[in-house]
Amino acid sequence: MAKLVAVTACPTGIAHTFMAAEALRRVADLKGHDLTVETRGAEGVRTPLEEQAVAQADAVILATDITVDESRFHGKPLVRTSTAAAIRDTERIIDEAVARATLHRTAAATEAGTATPSDVRSGTEPQHGEAPLPLAGASQSSGTASGPARTPAPLAGAAQAPGPARTPAPLAGASQSSDTDGPARTPAPLAAPGGFSGQSRPPASLAGAPRQTEQAQGGSSGPARTPAPLAGTQRQSEPSRAPLSTAGASRRAEPSTGVSFPRPHGLLTDSSGPTRSDAALAGTPRRADPTGEPLRTPPSSTPAGTLVAVTACPTGIAHTFMAAEALTRAARAKGYAIRVETQGSVGAKNTLTPEEIAQADAVIIGADTHVSTERFAGKRLLQTSVGEALKQADRVVEQALALPEPADAVRPAVLPTGARVKAEPAGAYKHLLTGVSFMLPFVVAGGLLLALSFVFGIDAYKQPGTLPAALKGIGDAAFALMVPALAGYLAYSIADRPGLAPGFIGGMLAQQLNAGFLGGIAAGFLAGFVARTLRDRIRLPRNLEGLKPVLVIPLLSALIVGLLMTYVIGAPVAALMGALTRFLTGMSGANAVLLGLLLGAMVAFDTGGPINKAAYAFAVGLLGSSTFTPMAAVMVAGMTPPLGLALATVVAKSRFTLQEREAGKAAAVLGLAFITEGAIPYAARDPLRVIPSIVFGSAVAGAVSMGFGCALRAPHGGVFVLAIPNAVAPLGPYVLALVAGTLATTLALVVLKRPLPVPPAP
Repeated sequence: MAKLVAVTACPTGIAHTFMAAEALRRVADLKGHDLTVETRGAEGVRTPLEEQAVAQADAVILATDITVDESRFHGKPLVRTSTAAAIRDTERIIDEAVARATLHRTAAATEAGTATPSDVRSGTEPQHGEAPLPLAGASQSSGTASGPARTPAPLAGAAQAPGPARTPAPLAGASQSSDTDGPARTPAPLAAPGGFSGQSRPPASLAGAPRQTEQAQGGSSGPARTPAPLAGTQRQSEPSRAPLSTAGASRRAEPSTGVSFPRPHGLLTDSSGPTRSDAALAGTPRRADPTGEPLRTPPSSTPAGTLVAVTACPTGIAHTFMAAEALTRAARAKGYAIRVETQGSVGAKNTLTPEEIAQADAVIIGADTHVSTERFAGKRLLQTSVGEALKQADRVVEQALALPEPADAVRPAVLPTGARVKAEPAGAYKHLLTGVSFMLPFVVAGGLLLALSFVFGIDAYKQPGTLPAALKGIGDAAFALMVPALAGYLAYSIADRPGLAPGFIGGMLAQQLNAGFLGGIAAGFLAGFVARTLRDRIRLPRNLEGLKPVLVIPLLSALIVGLLMTYVIGAPVAALMGALTRFLTGMSGANAVLLGLLLGAMVAFDTGGPINKAAYAFAVGLLGSSTFTPMAAVMVAGMTPPLGLALATVVAKSRFTLQEREAGKAAAVLGLAFITEGAIPYAARDPLRVIPSIVFGSAVAGAVSMGFGCALRAPHGGVFVLAIPNAVAPLGPYVLALVAGTLATTLALVVLKRPLPVPPAP
C-alpha cells in the first residue's frame, strides 16, 4: 500500500476541484492505497494537508488548473496533471504516482547501497495473485507499459536485459497476445494441463525444459511465487494480478475506436494502447493466431524513445488540444513516449521541463502562432502547422524521427532530402495570428462591458459617476489596448522580446492616429522587422553586450517606428481605415448579403484553417472601429457546421455509422460554443460531400445575419453570449440566421450523402 497526497484546484473551485478529488479518492481506495486530498478554489483552501501527511507521503499528485505552491513537496515524486485528466484518467494517474514513488525509493536505496526487498516493495506490496519482485541475481527483461507501478523494480545486483514489461515468457508451444495499454491484464498461458497459481511453485520441468535455479546466492527465503523460466530463455518481468490459464488460452486487445474531440493532456504516457505481443521461447515455433492474423514480436524495449511537442493555435480552444491528442496517439502507436505542451490564448499548459527536453529524441512544434525554439537548441526539431499535426499526425511523427542530428547546438535540424511535410504557416500569416490571439481577451472584455453599460439605457453612460458610465469607461479602456496588444505581440512573434516595446509604442500611435487595426498591423510588422534587424546587426564589445537588449534596441527601434508611424505610415493607413469603416457601415441590401455569403463560406471552408482564421481576424479587427456586423456573421457561420452535422446524424441515421452518430452529440455541444472544429472528423472521412454541405449552410447563415444587420460585440462565446443583454442586436433575426444555416447544412448533407451499404446498428 502506498501513501499518497494530492492537491486539486480549478479557477472556481466549485465543480472540477471536488470531482477530481472524489475520483482520486475512489480509485486509490479500490487499489488499496492511502490518499489524502487538499482542495483549492476561489474560496481558498479546504481540507489542507498536514505537514505530517506530506512528510510521510510516498508521492504527490497535483491535479491543478491554477498555480499552486510546490515548495512544501520538495524532494517528493510529483505527478502533475489537470483536474479534467484526473477525472477521466484517474486510474492511470494513481498508477503513475505509485510507480514514481517506487522508482524514487529504489533509486535512493541504490545510491545508499542498502536496497532490500522491503525497500522496493514498500508502498507497492503485491496483493493476492500478484507476482513478487524478481529475486536477487536473476537475469530478467524489463520495460514499462502504460500502466505503471505494476512492475516492481529488480533488487540490487539483479541483471536486466531489454524486453517488454509485464509479459511473462510462455512455456513451450504456447502463444499469447497481450494488452499493453492497461496494467497487468495479460494472462500467462501454460503449455501443460493443470495450471498453477501465481503463488505456487511450478513443476520441476515442463515440455522437456530443465528447471533453472529460482534463487541466486544470498536470495531471500520463503515460498517462491514466480515460475522459473524455461531453458534457454531469459527471465522477464512478472505480470501484476495476472491470472494463469491453460495452454492455448489467448487474450486479444479490443481496438479503440471513436471520434476524438479536444481534451486536456498532462501525463507522460509511453505505450500505444492495445497491441499484440508474443514472447516465443528460443527454438519454439510460433503458432498462428486463431483469427489468421500473424502475431508480432514486441519491441525489445518499451518505450522505443521519447518525444516532446508543442501545439498552439490563436484561440487555444480546439485545434491546440486536438493536435496534441493526435500526436499522442501517433507516438504511442510507434512505441514512443510523448509529452505535449499546449499553448493558446490562455497561456501554456503542461509546460515542458528542461529534463524532459533534454531526454527527448526529437521535438515537434505544430503551431499557427509564434513558439520560441531557443529551449530546443541542439535537438532534432520539426516545425509544422497545427492543422498538419492534427490531420497527418503519423506522418509528422515519422518525419520528426527521420530528421538527422543537428549540425550544431543552435540551428534546428532540417528535413532529409526527399522528405516532404506541410510547412508551418507562412511567416506573415503566423505573425498576424499570434497578434490576434493576444488581442482577443481585450476585445472580449471590452465588448461585453460596453454591452452591459447599455442595459441601463442606451444613453445612461452619459451620467458621470454612475455604474453605466464606469462600465463604459472600462470597456473603452479595454478597446484602447486592443490595437497596441495586436501590434506588440505581432512584433514579438517576429523579433521575440526585443519587438515588444516598439510594437506596443507603434500600436498606441496607430490608436491615437485613428488608424485602427490596419495601423496596428502595419506598426507590428514594422516594429518586428526593425527590432530583429537591430538585434542581428548591432555588434558591441563583450563588456557592453548587456546594454543592447535593455537600452540600445528599445531606444533605436522605438525611435524608428515612432517617427515612421507619425510622419509616413499613420495618415495614409488612417484614411484607408476610415474608408473601409464607412463602406461596411453603409452596406445594406444585396451588398451586405454578398459579404455575409463570402464570410460564411470562408469560415466553413477549412473549419479552423488559414481561410477560416483570415475571416475571423478581419471581423475581430473591425470591432475596434465599432463595426459589429461582420463579427455576427462570422460567429453564426462558425456555429452551423457542427450543429448541422449533429442534426443530420439524427434525421438521416442511415447515412452515418454508429460511431458518427454517437459523436454527433459532442459535435452539437461544440457547435453551440462556436467551435467549428467539431466538424473536422466528418469532413476528414467524407470531404467531397461534407465540405460543400457545411460551406452552403454557413454561407446561408452569414447572408441572413448580414441581411438583417445583426451586430455582435463579443468575438466568441457562441449561444452563451446571447444571454448577455445587448451583446447581440437584433436577437430574433440572429437566432433565425442560426436556425436557417443549421437546416441548410442538414438538408445538403441529406441530399449529397448516400445511405450506407449496410444499415448501421440501431
